[in-house]
Amino acid sequence: MKFGIDLYIGEWISDDKYRLVITKVDGLSALVSLFGPDGNPIKRPYFENKATLDMPAVYKDYDGIFYVHLWTEGSGFELHLDNHWEELIGEKEKEALGVGISRYAEDEHLDQYSMLFGNLSSFKKQENA
Repeated sequence: MKFGIDLYIGEWISDDKYRLVITKVDGLSALVSLFGPDGNPIKRPYFENKATLDMPAVYKDYDGIFYVHLWTEGSGFELHLDNHWEELIGEKEKEALGVGISRYAEDEHLDQYSMLFGNLSSFKKQENA
């Protein structure tokens, strides 16, 4: 049975074809790459057009949430992932990541970029990953 950060490691895909690849660094941190529906990493215009590759992420034991820094730590956007099980009609239960996005209050100029990351539907674990 997996616990903590190990619940998040692997490859995940959303219904609208966004893909997350999460690679463990140590017991609380990981690197995350986010790919758009076209299969390419997303360019972040607010961050010198850097691609969403190997972004730093941290698992917080106290709340069980996995936080992905979409800019620099402590500023900009942050993706919040929560591991759970979903039952899809006519299918067996599948491991999933609930997803949310936040931004720091002082970075309101970033609101124009919030749709870069899709509709934020949950990500399903890929069986072969």
